Amino acid sequence: ITFVNFHLRNFSNLYIESDILSDQCTKYFDRMLIIEDLKKLHTYKFYIDEPTDTNESTVLGIYQKVKLDEDYQLKYLFESHGKKLHDKQEGAIEKKSVWVLKPKIAQFFISNFFEQFLFSALSDIKGSAIEDYVENYHAQWSNSKDCELDAIVKTSNNIYYVEAKTTLSVRLINEYITKCKKIIRDFEEIDGHLRFLIVGYFSNPELNVFSQTVKKEDLPEGYNKKRTDLHNIPYYFKVPIDNTHDLICFTELSYAKLKSTLTDVFKE
Repeated sequence: ITFVNFHLRNFSNLYIESDILSDQCTKYFDRMLIIEDLKKLHTYKFYIDEPTDTNESTVLGIYQKVKLDEDYQLKYLFESHGKKLHDKQEGAIEKKSVWVLKPKIAQFFISNFFEQFLFSALSDIKGSAIEDYVENYHAQWSNSKDCELDAIVKTSNNIYYVEAKTTLSVRLINEYITKCKKIIRDFEEIDGHLRFLIVGYFSNPELNVFSQTVKKEDLPEGYNKKRTDLHNIPYYFKVPIDNTHDLICFTELSYAKLKSTLTDVFKE
């Protein structure tokens, strides 16, 4: 958690653009060059080892083996020339060095990181804001199909069904609303005590459409606007599930702020 919070301002998914990392953090990263915005490959970013020799050397070749256009076969062949990379098609481009997460850590960050981040926060507020919680609960719907719930949280009055997402988007919110409706259907006997929450680490910029839907008095401090030292805007809002239930949605990069916002939500 210390490692994550230390680099919030510069972190861009899997790499950090800082020139220097602390000794405590370099063990988690590899120093690499990033190549992007190539013609016909503009949706891709390529990471290659940063050349250590001063002589000209080939560092990346891209070959198209299927003829999708007239310009197939060899697309690019980059050579290292001092502070630049050279290619016959692309010309010279400046070397852009970044710190890239090591593969195992990158995979953890993509798949499991935010769940563990959230579970740690729930553990810290257990006994104060919440009575108890369970992680990764496996159950079955009334139609016998399997269901996994990221977390179920018990407060003094309610039960919260919590979903964790690394990057929260409109699509993921809509998918979770579908799951929430099934929970409401299957637990109608405690309908009045069911609450729903989806929490993200990063926020998709499209969430900005919800920023004006929250009354000022209902908006926690620091949300729906740019926060100092964070490149990603933290959002907080609610969307209706049905006529009687809302889904609370928010994103948070700061561990301390995540705990305080969760505490406020669970005290409602």
